[in-house]
Amino acid sequence: MYYRIFFLAIVTGCLLQAAFSQNIPIGTWRTHASYQSMKSVAIARNSVYAGSTGSFFSYDSETQQVNVLSKLDGFSSTSISKIAYDSQTETVIIAYTDGTIDLLQGTELYTITSIASSTSITTSKQNNHILINNKLAYLAYDFGVVVVDLSSHQIKETYQNLGTNGTTLAIYGTAILDTEIYLATVNGVLFAPLTGVNLLDFASWNRISTSEGVPAEAATMIAAFANQIYAVYATNETFKLANEKWSKATELPQAKPLFLKVSQQKLLVGYPQKIIVWNGQVTTTLAHSLIVSPSDAEYTSDGVIWIADAVSGLLSNEKGEFQQYAPSGTVPGPFQRLEHWDSEIVALPGGYTNSYTARQDTAGFSVFTSSGWQNYTSQSNDVAIRIPATKDLIVSTYNPVNRTYYVASFGEGILVKSPDSNWQRLSESGAPPSSAKVTGMAVDLGGTLWVLIYGAFSGEPSFYSRTVEGIWKGYTFSIFAARQALSFVMDDYQHFWMPLASGGLWVFDSANNRGRLLSTTTGQGGLPNASVYAVAKDSLGQIWVGTGRGAAYFFNPWEVFESQAIDAITPIYEGRQVLRDEIVTSIYIDGGNRKWFGSQNGAWLFDADITDQLAHFTAVTTPLLSDNILDIEIQPITGEVFFATDAGLISYRGTATVATTTHSQVKVFPNPVRPGFSGTVGISGLAANSIVKITDMAGDLVYQTRANGGTAVWNVQNYKGQRVASGMYLIFSSSDDGTEKFVTKIAVIE
Repeated sequence: MYYRIFFLAIVTGCLLQAAFSQNIPIGTWRTHASYQSMKSVAIARNSVYAGSTGSFFSYDSETQQVNVLSKLDGFSSTSISKIAYDSQTETVIIAYTDGTIDLLQGTELYTITSIASSTSITTSKQNNHILINNKLAYLAYDFGVVVVDLSSHQIKETYQNLGTNGTTLAIYGTAILDTEIYLATVNGVLFAPLTGVNLLDFASWNRISTSEGVPAEAATMIAAFANQIYAVYATNETFKLANEKWSKATELPQAKPLFLKVSQQKLLVGYPQKIIVWNGQVTTTLAHSLIVSPSDAEYTSDGVIWIADAVSGLLSNEKGEFQQYAPSGTVPGPFQRLEHWDSEIVALPGGYTNSYTARQDTAGFSVFTSSGWQNYTSQSNDVAIRIPATKDLIVSTYNPVNRTYYVASFGEGILVKSPDSNWQRLSESGAPPSSAKVTGMAVDLGGTLWVLIYGAFSGEPSFYSRTVEGIWKGYTFSIFAARQALSFVMDDYQHFWMPLASGGLWVFDSANNRGRLLSTTTGQGGLPNASVYAVAKDSLGQIWVGTGRGAAYFFNPWEVFESQAIDAITPIYEGRQVLRDEIVTSIYIDGGNRKWFGSQNGAWLFDADITDQLAHFTAVTTPLLSDNILDIEIQPITGEVFFATDAGLISYRGTATVATTTHSQVKVFPNPVRPGFSGTVGISGLAANSIVKITDMAGDLVYQTRANGGTAVWNVQNYKGQRVASGMYLIFSSSDDGTEKFVTKIAVIE
């Protein structure tokens, strides 16, 4: 167990999350979560906390402010199992899916890691239920019950191995009535005295038997209310213990509940499309179109209810009618692919499983703009962002020539939006069939759309092109393996490089309708590993591949059809093949031609020629949500780097942007530099790889650097490494040949 001072962290986090329309400072992070599905809610004084797998936020009912909460604010994670609040110790208890527990008490955050770090626990470490009683939190897990002392912030004891003869027993919930504690378990209901016995000993616990009228099934939920115990069984029946007798709870529906909870002297039971409220005398039904799949609920002392709904997110009748409360967020992830439309980031959750079968994802997709996230779904009320109901949307592209957007599915064809129409299914003569499993899509400089299909039958096209005039052409691949291509990148010679599901690379020359299979064989590709997960083209035209054993590149892609022998080059860094022990899942080349590599152990940034490792991002050393990187995409204008992980989406403001040959919309951020600023000043919009000089007003040189693509950075220090004094400074930028020049100012306030 350890604790951290929390106040400064949460203030900083709120500032970073405050406005998506603002660029975040260089070197800082922000999270991008979905808030459409919530599974737990807790009310702490004037704040409402809501969480789910991958998302966590609070709502202040006094200020009506919504605050995104994450690792940026000091919390251990955003993957929430359950949240609860103890009014006696004024503690918010946050249980995460990995077993970590955070205790937020005032401005201090205490973290308990013993469950998460335990190697002896072989069951799931996800919390099933939290009960608060007498300054203690009883947390139910598949391995037992963990009792946390909320005053000392430590685990008091653990009731483990409560099954027959001391075997592991899954606990789904706890309840306390008078002097006895009850457990809902896979073996039914267990109970024992709270004091006077050793609760760590399985022999101290008694089981409610079928002779008392209850089913011989698992008890899935339990609660103590109005001097009675209510227990839900796997038979979807609810029983109660009253006056020492068990009987069916006729005041409640005999159907499978979604949750069972006591709040403000009321028993709340959630069902699909409704919540039953039982006050001991009268049953009330809460129903609303937004109440779809309620997972949890809490009442305030003045009768306002807050609901965590798995479909609608956080709901409340605080303002009379039920409405949703949530920050700007995405559709539910995780996101399998990231793309970009010009300057907008596109996040796509759909696609396929590891065995290349459709995931059946119906979420739609999300687009990050300067004003925040826009979610494109079939349920949207806004026709501009309403799409036809389509599963497993996986790839996207934008055609700037005719200003047309495309999004494609793994199994349900292509959606299209032209300037004069809303989103619709692509239905053109010669186009891929509506059942096509699209795995790749891009537009070339001439405006031709290219579409890659997975699993085409022999003799059917696996690859398509569409001209700006609307003429489609199909290309068949000669070998079976090539018909299972997973993505593609186009080189400077209109060759298409495609990773294959069965291993290796297929290179296709559309102009001459020929292909070549590259493998690990010397002279026939020389790949470091047969499994190819990613492919990218750098600014020099070289083709980079991410494999199951590091990264490699082809410096001469034009030779793939001109030379019998062609092999990938494996870069050497510090005497060994770069990332040779890593599965490289993603590659992105930024505006400075630097290489970003994603893996299952975080993300790496190398300089343009792999002579210097500039950064290694992990979930331990940075706010990265998970070390398992699914994809990387960079906003070309701001340089913001987006990491799609299996635990969610997060971004980092990098130091390189895509550049042109001229200066364009040069921005200096922040300007002025105010007291206490310890970050890096970014200068964007520069001509490619410009030389940047910073001088004082007398013309004395203070600092000199070179832009990465279109962005240069300054650490507010002079060439001696000393912090510069307050004053006005000039920024001079020029291209190598001196034909492109720009001058601006920056103020430093100390």
